[in-house]
Parts: sequence; C-alpha cells; structure tokens
Amino acid sequence: MTRTSLNVYQFFLELHAAASDQDGITEAARRTTERIMAYLVAHLEDPFDAARLQTHLNMNYSYLSASFKRATGKSIVETHTMLKLNKAIELTRLSSLNLTEISERLGYQNPFYFSRVFKKVYGESPSAYMRQFYKSSNDRRN
Repeated sequence: MTRTSLNVYQFFLELHAAASDQDGITEAARRTTERIMAYLVAHLEDPFDAARLQTHLNMNYSYLSASFKRATGKSIVETHTMLKLNKAIELTRLSSLNLTEISERLGYQNPFYFSRVFKKVYGESPSAYMRQFYKSSNDRRN
C-alpha cells in the first residue's frame, strides 16, 4: 500500500513537472493570468470588484489571486491600480482633461484620493509628475 502511494505521488510529481514550463508557471495559470489582465483592461474605468472578477471568470477569487501573484509577482489590485495610473498619465499627455476629470473617468470619485494613490506609487503628485514630464520634453526640444 505504501509503495502504491509513493508511485502515485511520483506520478503526480512528474505530471506537475510536465505541465510546468521553465518558469514554473503552468499553462493553465498563464491563461488565467491573461484572462485576468484582459478583464482588468476592459474594466479600467470601474472600481476594482473582486466578486465581479470571480463571477466573470467563474473561479474562486483566492485561487485567482494566488495564481496571478505567482505568475506576475504583483497582486491583482496592484496591477489594476498601475493600469489605471498609466492610463491617467496617457490621458494627461494626450488630452486636455484636468486631473478631476481624469480621476472621475478612471473610477476615482474623489480626486484627492486619486492624487494620494498616484503619489504613493510614483513618489510625487500627478501635477508635479506632469510638470517634470513637460520640463524634460521642453529640454529635449531646445
């Protein structure tokens, strides 16, 4: 009985190793991560909602979160926040929207909270970040 258990255990170890690629991430985990990223991009303007993500993918959120973290090194919420902030930078550069309009467009009901999140991630306020961007752009032109 013990020998059979060891053989079955060895079989599952080999099966797991075969399913994993050189990064140690299974193809299923990679597909799940891609589906999560697609969902986050599609719902960029919405506040993050774990229950909606779980329902959309028809998978347990704890599993999704652990799988995503293992594959990317970041949490789903961190990634969603970074996608939003990158979109904010893009909107600031390519549109005439002010920070309040951008924060509302990205699902932040309070522009002060948006600024606080931005500063936490980038180390400076959105307006200071953009001043620095425009300054370096003008320096390159001259």
